[in-house]
Amino acid sequence: LYLTFLANKNYLSCHFRFENKDLKPIKKSFRPDKNIKELCKDGMQLLNSSCIGCTFGTFYNKDTQKCHPCPRGTYQDMEGQLSCKECPNRLPGSGVEGATMQKQCSELCDQGTFSASGLKPCMPCQVGTFQPDYGRISCISCGSGLRTRDAGSTGFKDCTFRILCDAGHYYNISAHTCSKCGKGFYQTQPGQDFCFSCPGKTTTDSDSSVSSDDCKDRRCGQHMGDYFGVLESPNYPGNYPVNVDCVWKIRPEKRRRILIIIPKIELGDEEDCGDRIIMRKSKSLQSQSTFETC
Repeated sequence: LYLTFLANKNYLSCHFRFENKDLKPIKKSFRPDKNIKELCKDGMQLLNSSCIGCTFGTFYNKDTQKCHPCPRGTYQDMEGQLSCKECPNRLPGSGVEGATMQKQCSELCDQGTFSASGLKPCMPCQVGTFQPDYGRISCISCGSGLRTRDAGSTGFKDCTFRILCDAGHYYNISAHTCSKCGKGFYQTQPGQDFCFSCPGKTTTDSDSSVSSDDCKDRRCGQHMGDYFGVLESPNYPGNYPVNVDCVWKIRPEKRRRILIIIPKIELGDEEDCGDRIIMRKSKSLQSQSTFETC
């Protein structure tokens, strides 16, 4: 395609040539088709020739290209969103349609309140009791003569006890003292009257643990096949627990060799080389070692 432009003072001429044929432009002004709709970005819909963002309590549906109210059990406190937020700690499907804030999520009783059905209307927990969960039919007593300062308390921390227990400990109501969370338990917050249990088959290295990260799997990891296998330290990829010995036995077929690849080693930093990896030709501790590191 060849274009030639000739410009004079009063006009502009144009000459087109394509595949050895001379072409003449049609003298016609461009007018947009009235049926062509303006395109709006996701999260906005076209209203009166303008792109308007979906308002609070709604979300943009890509299939219908329209804004729809948030269904019950969800809410949306921002504009122009593609989905609604799930209501926390609430029953699915409860609450109001088109909720614009978390408070509108549910008809369940809030923390610090209760009712015979667990639904609103609710009454505040009486002095000396508390309730940390939603939708409850009763409140929990502080116990052993302990009281709260006001009604509607949401946790044991609101009870007036003699001492404030640190994280990793719990308040022993009967003895009125702080006790350590035992092995296999932890507590992340101060001023609590209980400890969390480690999940599954995990446990802690010691008592007074303050995080779920302290819960470790003490089993030696291995995935063995006919010609390929993977060996893992206990609790991998997390830190391995203390006082654990792992012994793996690899027996290849006759006339086959073993190739062992160690992509990464991170052992405890100890001056006396307490943690170590040893490879031996047999299970006997007196057999020749082929590899050792610490």
